[in-house]
Amino acid sequence: MPGESFQTTREAVAQASRRQETVERARAAREARAQAAAAAAKVEADQRDANAAEVVQCGARRWLESIRSRTSQRAAWVCPDHPPPAGQQLALAAWLLRFYEPRHD
Repeated sequence: MPGESFQTTREAVAQASRRQETVERARAAREARAQAAAAAAKVEADQRDANAAEVVQCGARRWLESIRSRTSQRAAWVCPDHPPPAGQQLALAAWLLRFYEPRHD
């Protein structure tokens, strides 16, 4: 019987070793899944940040453009103290009459 106990002990050690290897593989797989999930979450967070920054930058550009164009818009609407010369008024009226058709009245 001493041989049997040695064999049984040997099998028990081998079985414990296989269990340990299985546990280690499962742990490694869990850690790999956790790392992959963390990397995916980081990529998603970075993408959200990039999208938010793009929206803010677009709004800032639009706002700055409106501020820059205010002076030119004001200058376009400034009327001189005196009316334009008669020739200029006539040219403007002739140009506007190109778009007028009596049938639309």
